[in-house]
Amino acid sequence: MIQFITDGNSVEVIIDQARKALAGGVRWIQLRMKDATPDEIKSVASVIVPMCHETEATVIVDDHVELVEACGFDGVHLGKCDMDPRKAREILGSDRIIGFTVNSADDAMLAKTYPIDYVGVGPFRFTSTKKKLAEILGIEGISEIIKILGREIPSVVIGGITVEDIAVVKSAGACGVAVSGAIAHAGDVQSAADTFVKTDIEGTILDN
Repeated sequence: MIQFITDGNSVEVIIDQARKALAGGVRWIQLRMKDATPDEIKSVASVIVPMCHETEATVIVDDHVELVEACGFDGVHLGKCDMDPRKAREILGSDRIIGFTVNSADDAMLAKTYPIDYVGVGPFRFTSTKKKLAEILGIEGISEIIKILGREIPSVVIGGITVEDIAVVKSAGACGVAVSGAIAHAGDVQSAADTFVKTDIEGTILDN
C-alpha cells in the first residue's frame, strides 16, 4: 500500500498533487496542510474527496477530527500532540479510519491501547517535509517497533521514503509506506506516483 501525503498549503497546488497522484495509481491520500485555515482545507476537500471516492481511493485528513464528517473524509491521522485517539473514536464512531504516529518503542506500547486502525512509524530517515522531526529510526528502529506492534496494528513506514526502500520495509513487516516529498516534489508527480505503485505491487507489501 502506498499512502500519499500532500505537501504544501496552496489550494491549487494540493489539488494538483492529489489529481496527479490518483492518475498515477495511488489509492490512499492523506491531506496534510499544516499551516492552512479550516476554510482552505474545506476548499481542497470539496474537490479531492469526490475525486478520491470516484476512483475508490481512501482519503483522510491530518489532525482535523472536526472536519472529517463535515468534509466527507474517510478518517483522520493523529500526531502525538493532537486529539487523544480515544476521544477521536468517540466523535467519529467505528466506521472512520484513525491513524496514529509512532516514533519510539514507548509510543508503540501506547498505540496498542488505542482504538486505532493503523500507525505511521518513523521517521525512517531525514525528511524536510516534516517539521520538528523525531529521532531517525533507520531499519533497526523500524523493525523493533513493528515487532512490538505485531500484526494486530498495521504499520506504515514514513520519513524520506524512496522507491528503493519499499523492499526493505516489507522485510521488516510493514504493510505499507507513506510518501510525501518523493511524489509531491517530483518533476512529474504522476510518473513518480506510478513508479511507487508499480514497485509496491511487484513486491509482497500487500500480502502481510
